[in-house]
Amino acid sequence: MRPITPAESNGAPPISSIELTPAFKLVFTSVVIITIVSLAVGVTLALIGSDDEGVKSVLSVVMSVFQLGAGATFGLLGGKAM
Repeated sequence: MRPITPAESNGAPPISSIELTPAFKLVFTSVVIITIVSLAVGVTLALIGSDDEGVKSVLSVVMSVFQLGAGATFGLLGGKAM
């Protein structure tokens, strides 16, 4: 008798049988691209930008988008693994 893995004990399919649909791939790729672009813009603004209030507010928004994108990435991966 073979041992029961944790994935089998909670009714989840084995990792090798998780199917990635084209819609999931599109959403995941979009979120990752937006996250990477927002991080690049944020780092660029932080290094090159002036101390103007407009630049600071744009930097704040861009970094918020990065945080949301990172959270969405982990959420998508976690939801797919369940």
